[in-house]
Amino acid sequence: MQEFADIEKHLKARKLPPVILKRHRDAVATYRQEMDTVLTNLTATDKEKDATLRKQKLKQTKDHLKSKKHRRAQQPFDPNHLPFRVPEGKVRPPKETKAELQALFNAPEPTQLASTHLSPGMLIPVASNTPQPADLAPTEDVQLTPDIQALAAQLNHRPVDIYNWVHNTIEFIPTYGSIQGSQMTLETKKGNAFDTASLLIALLRASDIPARYVYGTVQIPIEKVMNWVGGVEVPEAALQLLAQGGIPSTGLATGGKIVAVKLEHVWVEAWVDFQPSRGAKHIEGDTWVPMDGSFKQYVYTAGIAPTQNIPFDQQALLAQANLAAESNAQEGWVRNVDESLVQTALTSYQSELQAYVNSQQANATVADVFGDKQIVASQRPILSAGLPYQLIVRANAYAEIPAALRHTVQFAFYATERDSTFDAPAFSLTRSLPGIAGQRIEFSYNAATPADQAVIDAALADGDTSLPAYLINVTPALKIAGSVIQAGPAARMGESQVFSVTINTPMYEQRRDYFVSAGDFSVLGIDPAGIPAHAWEKRTQQFDLNNPLLPDFTAEMYHQIILGYFAEYGAFRQITSDMARVIYYQLPSHGIAGTPLSINYLFGIPRTATYQTRLLDIKDNRITAQHVTNDQAATSAFVQKAGYIGSYLESGIYDQAFLIPEGHSMSAVTALRKANQEGQRIYRINQSNLNAVLPILTVDADVKADITRAVQAGLEATVPQHNVTVDNFDGVGYTLIDPVTGSGSYRISGGREGNNSPSHASIIPLPEVPLTPIVGLMLGSLVRQAGATLAVNAAGALEIVIAEGAAGAAAGPIGLLVAAIIVALWIAFSISQTADTEYPPTSVMLRKYVSRDRLLQIAKNGVIGASGPTELFQGNGVYFTDPFQVIAGFEPVNAGVGCPVTPENALLVATAYQIPGPNDPPNPERAESFIEIEILRENYFDIRRIPNANGATEIVIASPLIPYPNMETDPGPQSGLGLLVGAILAPNPIVRVEWLCP
Repeated sequence: MQEFADIEKHLKARKLPPVILKRHRDAVATYRQEMDTVLTNLTATDKEKDATLRKQKLKQTKDHLKSKKHRRAQQPFDPNHLPFRVPEGKVRPPKETKAELQALFNAPEPTQLASTHLSPGMLIPVASNTPQPADLAPTEDVQLTPDIQALAAQLNHRPVDIYNWVHNTIEFIPTYGSIQGSQMTLETKKGNAFDTASLLIALLRASDIPARYVYGTVQIPIEKVMNWVGGVEVPEAALQLLAQGGIPSTGLATGGKIVAVKLEHVWVEAWVDFQPSRGAKHIEGDTWVPMDGSFKQYVYTAGIAPTQNIPFDQQALLAQANLAAESNAQEGWVRNVDESLVQTALTSYQSELQAYVNSQQANATVADVFGDKQIVASQRPILSAGLPYQLIVRANAYAEIPAALRHTVQFAFYATERDSTFDAPAFSLTRSLPGIAGQRIEFSYNAATPADQAVIDAALADGDTSLPAYLINVTPALKIAGSVIQAGPAARMGESQVFSVTINTPMYEQRRDYFVSAGDFSVLGIDPAGIPAHAWEKRTQQFDLNNPLLPDFTAEMYHQIILGYFAEYGAFRQITSDMARVIYYQLPSHGIAGTPLSINYLFGIPRTATYQTRLLDIKDNRITAQHVTNDQAATSAFVQKAGYIGSYLESGIYDQAFLIPEGHSMSAVTALRKANQEGQRIYRINQSNLNAVLPILTVDADVKADITRAVQAGLEATVPQHNVTVDNFDGVGYTLIDPVTGSGSYRISGGREGNNSPSHASIIPLPEVPLTPIVGLMLGSLVRQAGATLAVNAAGALEIVIAEGAAGAAAGPIGLLVAAIIVALWIAFSISQTADTEYPPTSVMLRKYVSRDRLLQIAKNGVIGASGPTELFQGNGVYFTDPFQVIAGFEPVNAGVGCPVTPENALLVATAYQIPGPNDPPNPERAESFIEIEILRENYFDIRRIPNANGATEIVIASPLIPYPNMETDPGPQSGLGLLVGAILAPNPIVRVEWLCP
């Protein structure tokens, strides 16, 4: 109660609004009531003489306490809708009649039928109607952005040049429905038929050329389809990829052999000058001319294929690992897998591969190693009169894509979990996916009233590391590109709520729920069709995180992190698919990155809240995937390997972004590896041993429930026997895999499909240090045009990865664990190697002079904030001095200043370094204490050294915040000694506090 009394005294001293004081007193009353209940129950239990009744009363007390216990809701698990998965490949056949196509989109115009074979008459364009204003207008899919307009001008607004550029540049993705829109298709340089048509129409309309969509059913020879969808070797693989992508299609057989494919398709008609220029000139149009920028053929070039020529003996590694480890096949567990043995095998094999590549071709690129894929370019001087395939039926022409053919995203917010169960949202809105593709989507909370903001401001002013959550109400806000689109009702900080995202497509609808606490900071990242390296790089250049004045810095940082995750995952997956000879494409997927509130509860009251964890939660990650020969076992093995890589990168992306030493961020794979390092038993659970193993596990009941649900649905689980504790994470990582398809769920305690990464405790969701470009470097070394070294290292690791379908089910739990260890070793090594090259380790000592009060605040919150506008230089940044500098004309400054700082030395420092400013008299109070730090990495901060009028070197780091690990001990008020600083959470690899002088 004394603590509550102290808080009330503080609230009054801060003159906070009466409503805040009332909330405090209400919380105190609740606490007293609950304590009275507990004490009454304990007293009654103590007085009870009957053992049975005594036990009952004790249980009542425990049940009462349990009912008041509060924690984050377990993220739900549905074994029938795994987060990382490949669609079943079931699709309806294409419509082939006028009536069917009219019914499909409720088409008001008549449908024009064509013959069942290509005839010369079909090549003669017919002007069925004249252009309308809508044929020149922007739409949700046809975005006439500055980039689009600039490219149209670059192509001289000539129809044939526009067509050739789109055909020759945009890679085809066999998926269905409008997904990206014109701008993102331009940025990614890939898209399905709808997206490619949107870009083509956008370029035409930006050139003042009317253009429209045409939908219909076409027939294409099977060999052209096999080439078009990725270079598969059997018709069945091509049909599977079309079906997984949702394209209504069917194979046509003759004599028991598939000879062609019928499919629904979209193309473009443009109103151009056909007579006489045939689109070669940008002049007034006279005819609707068909164009299809999405249909094309490729030239596939074989690579060096090192893993095929230097195969790895997986069974030998498993045999060695089995001998070195402890395992029990009957009970389904393994432990103490020797990482050094795996590392030796990995390093040795990578060296063999690198030597082989070097012997075949010096300075080989990724394309040289794994093969290449190039579009057969269109060099047309004039437009063709017809389409390059047989037209079965042509539906209407559309100025805008029909709503039934567009992907949409529905956002819904539920104030309570109960509201979510009964689908009673506080707000719900739908946006087209093409309309928001690539935009930053933020779901965060703001102070509900000025009174609530006053509590937060008071905590900031006091340098607190936690907020009194029970005193603060917040309101949720959904922002797109920085603008508030929808806000929800106020709630007390820490209340459990639900933010749901539903992807609606022409093929399916999938809702995913993110369980949040009021006050969490989240950015939703959507990967519509794959984020290539160049698209991610463009975003980082457009929104430079090295600019400390960048608006919405924290939201943009997390946006770039989750886009970096999708991009890097795609690049690693591409190497995996190249090696495995599997064709894969990204389907619309999403996840959140951000920082959740960590809340301490007292009898269900959210007592304190702090931001001290970063998260990534990938709720929906869909791909299409098929082996070139339709080998289902090989496809499953690829999917499972890709799952391991994705799970590791969920933690690895934060390791890269903040240069966190490997082993602090926990995902399913890294937590499994940690459990092995601790010597825990790692169980592989299926229907044969579920009942025997479940009672042995000392993990959370929710984890056991997930495992039970998964195994009963035919999945297999991999889980350690006990929790692992790393920094502020106490839980397990576990996988739930479909052994047939390779699809799965990679979870950590709490049900998150992602990671837990430690941060430094704060009352705001600190961005910490700017995002590093390491992700970009890693991406650059994985694309086809880049150098081959890291790609070869990747090949070595991925070839060794043991997955079902590759090593066989006999590998058991040891094979799965070895796979997780290999992925962790390989990516961690790659990140470390890249970081040390870009940011070499160093040791640069800097000193910051502050007042004693400021020093205590810095020591309390673990953050050196921006220097004030009158301190040293004008502007935003953190300012330091050289601790070893001796300045002519002054007594030795810095080098001769001891601890504690004497008044004489404080005056000397304030004078030499012009504190508080060059036009102000020196203020010794601002130099009565100092903090000394060590910069541990070169090239990370923008450090500027500027001499002042006295000859002293003043140093500015152009960053508004420099967080470092919190103090284990605050400097005492009478302490005259400097204090060495230790870390509570993950050590900061950028800055280390060496000395504090109170």
